[in-house]
Amino acid sequence: RASKMVARGWECWLNFDHAEQERQRQLELLRRANEAYEVLAKIAPGARTAADLAVVSDWGRDAPALSELSAADMDVLFQTITITDLQTGEPLFFQGSLGDFYWIILRGSLSLFMTDDAHAHEKLSHYRAMPTEELIQTQELLDGVLGNQIKTLSGGVGLGEMSLLSTAPSLSRRRTCGAVADEPTTMLRVTKEIYDSVFERYHLSKFDMSAKVNFILSVPAFSHWRSEDATRLAYSLTEKEYQRGTKVIKCAESVKSLTFIRQGAVMLSHPRHKINVSTKSEKEVIGIEALARRVISSGQGMAVAPKGKDGKESLFDTPWDIIALTTVIPTNVVLRRCSNSALEGTATSRREWWSG
Repeated sequence: RASKMVARGWECWLNFDHAEQERQRQLELLRRANEAYEVLAKIAPGARTAADLAVVSDWGRDAPALSELSAADMDVLFQTITITDLQTGEPLFFQGSLGDFYWIILRGSLSLFMTDDAHAHEKLSHYRAMPTEELIQTQELLDGVLGNQIKTLSGGVGLGEMSLLSTAPSLSRRRTCGAVADEPTTMLRVTKEIYDSVFERYHLSKFDMSAKVNFILSVPAFSHWRSEDATRLAYSLTEKEYQRGTKVIKCAESVKSLTFIRQGAVMLSHPRHKINVSTKSEKEVIGIEALARRVISSGQGMAVAPKGKDGKESLFDTPWDIIALTTVIPTNVVLRRCSNSALEGTATSRREWWSG
């Protein structure tokens, strides 16, 4: 008992230590962001000295959006960049608006909202026409009037590149979601010209767009999609390799992405009955039913099978998607995932795609 108490005490101390280290790291990042703000706010673009640029670059080295930039690229960026201050509840942009700039959060945070409401255009037009001061005062844009909150972004993160990439189809040049400040927030505004010279090559190499588009169109469930729709989906496609025996998705787990099997296979199993329902292999998809909002779960971490005609739980009366949400890898497998928001943002309607 004494050894257990010592172990628990040590574990509590480690947790406290890690939390304190993270708190100190966040304070240091905020300090650097404040110093960068003083330079960018007080000294006009083109007039910043090497010492000024060094202060801003000290913050930029830890910013995820700038992690791949060279020192020369950072100097070009910070010599020309301008800042935009947002108040709590103030929109950075609305869903459907044209994308003219790439944005980086210097300090503060943003919430992203997306809607597929049939009357979304009228609603968005209403809020676009409202005075900014009124939106700040009411803060109603943070209450879900722009749709579902799909993500929160914090300092150092960039957004808006899809609208600026030269390979992006015309439909992708409009914002696929709205962005609203959660708190007083400072944004760095990057023009299209600077984006093309500093960021575009890094983003294109990261996306590897043509290969991803070809892969999506080679998947039977997506073979009828238009190329521009597949391109939009490809922007959010990421790749991850799993070792044999890794559980990728648990039963009744909230599914927020569509998963493509690029290589290998996965086994779908029912956790309660311990039955392997089926195996999915290359170019098959996991999560279609869940993202079509056809998942039924108990909300307590485990799917509950519905009652059969005899009043007992029946495996065969259980919807397939609930059974499929427990996924175990029988062989090493490479999966590609895209976000639900990207799927909803495509010109091909999700409902039409499902019914088809």
